[in-house]
Formats: sequence, structure tokens, C-alpha cells
Amino acid sequence: MKGCNKCGKNLGFFERSVSVDSPRVHIHYDQLCSDCYKTVKEGIDQIEQMYQRVLENLKLFDLQRNQSKIDIDRLIYLSVEALMVVEPNYHSETTSLHQTIINRKERLVNKHADMSRVVYKVMTYGFNDALERAGLEIASDFTEYFLKTTLYVEQMMVNCSDTVPMVYANVFFTRKGLVIERIESGTFVYVHLAEGQSYEFNVVDQGAQSSINFTNLFYQSGGDKAVVCTHQDQETVALIVRTLKDFNDKTVAQITKKENEIIESVYLNIEKDREELENEKAKSQLDALLLFTVKNIHHDEEIEDKFFEDLEGLAVKTLFARYGDILEEGDMQSEEDLVAYVKENCVSIPDLEFRIGAKKPYRGYGFFTPKGYFLGLSKKNAGVFQYTTEHPNDVYYGNEDLVIKSRQYVHLPLNSNGDEPGFKEPDGLLIYSKNINEVLYLSDYFKKEAGHYKVDQFLIEQEAIIQDSEKMMELKRISDQLFKDFGYLPFCLYDEWYYIETTLRQGSPILQELITSKDQLRPHFGNGEIIYGKRIVDAYIEGAKDLMRFCDIRDLDVAKGVLWTYFSNVLVRDLAEEWARLGGDIVTPEDDINSAFQKYSGLTEIEPDRTYYIGLFIYYLMQKGVLENTDFIEHYESCVRIYLDSRRNIEKSDRNVVAEEEALFQREAEVVKERKASVNVATVPEDLEETKVFNTQEIVEALDPENKTE
Repeated sequence: MKGCNKCGKNLGFFERSVSVDSPRVHIHYDQLCSDCYKTVKEGIDQIEQMYQRVLENLKLFDLQRNQSKIDIDRLIYLSVEALMVVEPNYHSETTSLHQTIINRKERLVNKHADMSRVVYKVMTYGFNDALERAGLEIASDFTEYFLKTTLYVEQMMVNCSDTVPMVYANVFFTRKGLVIERIESGTFVYVHLAEGQSYEFNVVDQGAQSSINFTNLFYQSGGDKAVVCTHQDQETVALIVRTLKDFNDKTVAQITKKENEIIESVYLNIEKDREELENEKAKSQLDALLLFTVKNIHHDEEIEDKFFEDLEGLAVKTLFARYGDILEEGDMQSEEDLVAYVKENCVSIPDLEFRIGAKKPYRGYGFFTPKGYFLGLSKKNAGVFQYTTEHPNDVYYGNEDLVIKSRQYVHLPLNSNGDEPGFKEPDGLLIYSKNINEVLYLSDYFKKEAGHYKVDQFLIEQEAIIQDSEKMMELKRISDQLFKDFGYLPFCLYDEWYYIETTLRQGSPILQELITSKDQLRPHFGNGEIIYGKRIVDAYIEGAKDLMRFCDIRDLDVAKGVLWTYFSNVLVRDLAEEWARLGGDIVTPEDDINSAFQKYSGLTEIEPDRTYYIGLFIYYLMQKGVLENTDFIEHYESCVRIYLDSRRNIEKSDRNVVAEEEALFQREAEVVKERKASVNVATVPEDLEETKVFNTQEIVEALDPENKTE
């Protein structure tokens, strides 16, 4: 007669026997009586429930999809939590879980050891890979590890109640968090540490007892309420403190070991990419290294900081661990230097779409440096790689903003081949992101980098023109034509010059470098009426186009810059000579700005009040070095103030004080109005007798609004 494999009960001839085979928990019975079958089945079902709860809780740490990232200590903590939920009386011999899994032979109850047996079965049920990685496949090895890396303390006072300050509780300490059992109510509280975090705590001696005050361990339902545990036994408190410090040491060691493994893996992949570069110079450049680092780190699921956003992140550590020589050549002396360089000179977009020509869009990410960029595919370690060893360069040259079907794109010309077969010989790259601010920021970045290239080309073209007599003659002809068409007068008028310079600066990276910003200056000095400015701007642009065609310049902006450099220098020279012809070479090396205007104010051969003359005189002072040869309108306001003071001093000395209402600086209003309707105004009349002057009070009020005469 056969007996039950579990309880030994003899099975009658007509009594039905049942077999159980559950390899996931290493349980196999050929025949069981009905009672034992029910018990074993319930025990196995409870293991399944615990496993499912662990899986659900892994979502809190975003680990449910990739179990290779789960360390054994996190699984132990979550398995103990699941055990307390599914079967809080696991240590009782009457429970199915105890009879199926624990089967304690000892008389004394050891809850800690009983836990280890159940947790091991949860591991074998669904987390064998984690056991193998930790080298804990054997039950005895796991139990030993469990007892060494966890601590179970009974009868502590803990602030885990919502109604009273402290209650008695049993506390299970793990490297990843605490499981707290309220003794009176039999309920549980679970408090976990964030991934990679160590325990931070203070020990406070309160006389009869000591408390352990955690500073980074908070109840999930209590907002900022931190965990506090107290115990009367000093040895127990000392044991807890030693255990927590040991936890922290192991956490740091584990993180360091993991980091070193990842750094080595990323380093090997970076080296493979560097070997594929044909240009030896590129292999030792920082920007290329940054691109390869992002490319390989992005596809390593262990790494959180994909784009150098974390100063202590693995991207930064990888470079300083393996490429110190390249970083030193790039003047990167510290992690802070590297992160600062990336923030100031690079752009990263973690989620974007890019499309080449009419081909389908690809979902991926992008990292952009001054010397090149990498657009990677989300699901493949491949993408579009564009790089050049020099800077400035034309990598981002020719970019433009496009709106296609209400979507904002950035367009780039593209001449290189990517890793995908579909990337061969593309005719253009379109980049899109759901975050419109990222697209606009990227567009600004492209324009900035393209601007560096334009300035570089401007210097090259300018030197080439200087060395070519025919090109220089054409440049001179175009510049001289501006004076022939408009004369000198518009360039002596503040409002006209302000309009010309601010308009030309708009959308021109080169002219933005050559013409200083006027944001700190007043937009107009007279009545703000612009007569010549619009025509001069149009004529200037047409002249730049002529120069572009004649000199075979690639970019209109470069031609604008070449023309401006020549024109602005000739302008100061010619208008200074015009002043010397009309007013004389009256300034000596000993003169400063004040003495120069004293001489100017005392002239009788000309009318110093005329805007035209004071403008010519400012150019003359720039040519003589009394004023910096920078920008006419930057000097204008200070010169007007000095002139008014000089004139008042002369009038007072002659006992002929002129009222503030007398005329001063009225532009050629009547003549301008007569010719305003004519599109073909070729010259400005030299006859200043036809003009009027500004009212002095208007000028005074423009300079000092508070000094207003009623």
C-alpha cells in the first residue's frame, strides 16, 4: 500500500492520489493525499502571488521590462514586502506556506531564517537570472547571504502611526529599504530608498534609549515625515548602526563596480567607432569623442545621463577615466570644465524625428557640437554622422527654418552617408521635435555656428580681394557710387544712420559682428523721420550683390561684410577730409574733445549749428584720434552735449546769452520734403542756405527730458 509523499498517510485502495510538479519552486510529489495536495497547492499559489506583486512593484523603479537591471538586494526587499502582504503569519506552522516551503525542524521560531526560505522560493520562481548573477543559485548560499545582508529587529519604537507619536513595531532592514510591522495592529509599512541611494541618518542619545533619525527615508503617505526608530538596548542600536553603515559601504562598492564595468564597455565601443574614422586628426579631437560617447551611452540601458546633463554622470566619468590626454588638449581640466563646455557649445535633443529628403521619418535623438553632429536611431546603434576637423566650418551652413503642414522644421544640407542603406546620398535633412522650443533653440544654434563660418569666409574673401587689383577697383566703384547717389549729408544725420545700421544688422551674422549693437542708444535724435535710410539700405544690398557676382563670393552676407569694412573706413576718411576742406584742420595733437569743440563753436566761416557741419566734425575728430574710430552715432549724443556747453560758454563770455528757443540742428527739412516724392533722388544739395535748423529747446529736451521749458 502506497503512502502520501508528504505526510506518510497510507492511501486506501480506492482513495485517489494526486501528484504535484512545480519545477519553478523545486517541488515535486508523485502522490499526495487530498489534504496535503490542498496545502501544497495553496503554498505554491502564494509564491505565485508574491512573484506577481514583486513584478508590479518593480514598475516603481521602471525595472519590470528589463530584469537584467535588477540587483538581488532590490528583489529581496520587494519579496519580503510581498511576503508580509500575502502571508503575514508565514512563521506559523499552521499556514500552508509554512508547511509547503519552510518546514521548520527547529523548535524555536526564527522569523528571519523563515523569511529567507520563502524569499528564496520567490527568487527561483521568477528571478533565476538574478540568482545566477549574484552566484546564489544554491539555497544554502542564498540563506547565508540573506542573513548577512538583512537585519530583523523586534520590539522597536517607530513613528509609523498616523494617530500616536510612536508605536511598537518589528523592523526588517535591507539595503534597499525597511519593512515595518506594527505589532498591535498587525499591519505593515514599507519605506524604500531610491536606486543607488545610501542611508543617511543621525543617532541621538536620549538617556534611557537611543533613536536613529533617518534624513532621507520618508513615509510614502506622510509627505516629508522621516522615519525615526528607537530602542532601549544600546547594543541593539549599535548593531543597527553597524548594519546600516555596512549597507552603505556595499552600496557604494556595488555602484563603483557597476560603473567601472559600464565605463569599460562604453570605452570599447567608442574605440571601435574611432577606429572606423579615416581622418587621424578627428580621432584625437574632443568633439568627435563627445559624439561617440553619446552614441554608445545612449544605447546602454544602464546609464541614465545620456547627454552629459549630470556632472557626476557616467558620460563624464567615462571620458575622464579613459581619455584624459584628449581632454587636456581641449583644456578640460575638470568635470566642471567639460560640462560647462557642453552646455555652452553643444545641443542635445533626446527625442526628435529626422527625415532625409522624401524618405520616411526616423525617430531618434540628436547631439550637436561645433564640429559635427550625430542623429541616432532609437532602436538601433546607428544613424547620421557628420563631422569635420576644423572650426569654423560649413557643417551647419545653409540651414533654414521650414513650416510643413503646420510643423516647424529645421533644414540642413547633408552630403555624408549614414549607417542605414536608406541614408545614401541624401539631398537634405529635416529635423522635427514635438517640443517647438527645442526646434527653435536648435535653429538658433545652427545659425550661430553658420555665422562663425560666414565670418571666417568673410576674412578669407576680404584678403583675396585686397590681393586682386580688379576686385579692389570694383569694391571701390560700388562704395563710391553710394556717395555719388546720396552725398555726405545722410551720414551726418543721427536718425538716418541709426536706421541704416540697425536695419543692415538684422539677419546678418557678419554685420552683427562688424556693426555694434545700438540697443543702448536712443532710436532717433530728431523727429524720427527717415528719408534716405531706406534707399541707402536698398542700394547697399544691391551693391553687395554686384560685388558678390563680380568676385564670385559664395554668400551674400560675406559680400555685405566686405563692402561694409571698406565703406565704413572710406566714410570716415572722406567726411573728415570734407570737414578739413570746409572748416579747416583746426585740431592739434594737444587738443582733447572739450578743447576741440571750443574751437569748433568759435568758428565764423561756417554755421556750427548746422547738423551737417557737426556731423562732419565728428568724423574729423574720429580721423584725428580725438574720438575712437568706432561708430559715428555712438559719439553723437556726447558730442552734442559738449557742443552745447561750449557754445554757452562762448555766449556768456560775449555777454550775449542766446535763449533756449533759438534754432539749432534743424535738418534739411524743406529741401527733403520737396524731393521726398521723387524716387530718383541722386544727390543731396550742397546749398545749405535752403535748409532750416532745429529749435534749441527740442535738442535740450531730447538730451534731458526733465529740463523742459513750459
